[in-house]
Amino acid sequence: ELAVHLALLGYYGFENQGDEAILAALLEGIAREDPSVRVTVLSHDPGATSRVHGVESVERRIPNLRRLMTRADALVFGGGSLLQDVTSQKSLLFYLTCMGMSLPRPVAWVAQGIGPLTRPWGRRAVAAAAQRLRYLSVRDTISRDLLVACGVDPARIRVTVDPVFGFEPVPKAPPEKAPCLGVAPRPFGDGRWVEPFTRSLAELSRQGARIELVCMRPPEDLPLCRKIAGDLGDVPVILGTIPVLRQRVASFTAMIGVRLHALIFAAVEGVPWVGVRYDPKIDGLRDRLGAGAVVGESELGPEQLVPVVKRSQLERDRMLRRSAELRVLAREEIRALLAAVGRP
Repeated sequence: ELAVHLALLGYYGFENQGDEAILAALLEGIAREDPSVRVTVLSHDPGATSRVHGVESVERRIPNLRRLMTRADALVFGGGSLLQDVTSQKSLLFYLTCMGMSLPRPVAWVAQGIGPLTRPWGRRAVAAAAQRLRYLSVRDTISRDLLVACGVDPARIRVTVDPVFGFEPVPKAPPEKAPCLGVAPRPFGDGRWVEPFTRSLAELSRQGARIELVCMRPPEDLPLCRKIAGDLGDVPVILGTIPVLRQRVASFTAMIGVRLHALIFAAVEGVPWVGVRYDPKIDGLRDRLGAGAVVGESELGPEQLVPVVKRSQLERDRMLRRSAELRVLAREEIRALLAAVGRP
């Protein structure tokens, strides 16, 4: 009998280490559960995807998908915030078109972060697409509630966790001499939050924390990382592969993140975190994890942020315990996916 062949579609190949971590976690999980499953990844940069992840990859274009789905057994939307219309309507149309091109082959949405969906047509289209899925899971209750509000039967929706929770914690290096605070910024809003945020980091540094900036998506985040590093003085900016970033995150005393997967990296390692609410998914993560703190754009000055960061460090044991529980759910999710889309 031929092996099951999955086409895997996500926001891959765009130099976003969060999405690359999702891909790595899905591939690792599938190989763990059933090494015979063949995966072809649709990527913006198939050469880089093949090189980094050791997987077959083709460019994410509709004609390539059409050809691929003559051979693949199912199309899997693998993690991330694919079904939303905030970054652009074109993105939502692309993913819905990919789904339409793949039918009648089975289609699965795995650990999706749904929304925001600001336009009525988008809500209707996502709800209609959801009714045709072989398998549907979301990474948090915010996504489930949005689908239900769009008219999707709640009985069809499985609430799981982000695939990155499936990673094992990395081996720990000896503890750092001084407390080390990781900071993963990204541009959002009008940018006026950056000045009070930088003052908060300066105050934490004055109180003895060593600060490292973690660049999760260099094309978008690196200029801001360099600006903050320059304003603070001699502060390193960490770039690199997923293993490099995870190893550094594991050494932190705490993490302040304006990137969802920087916070998930921290949680997996039991590192307490404070998330900045640039998107509802940060609250979704805190609610799903039952740990972590979230602050709004108006709460980033030293008077508000510094005490929250200090209090967060009391959560290390809870963070480790909850992330271990979510690791079990992430691995169950892979089994449920393969049971749904594999051959009987």
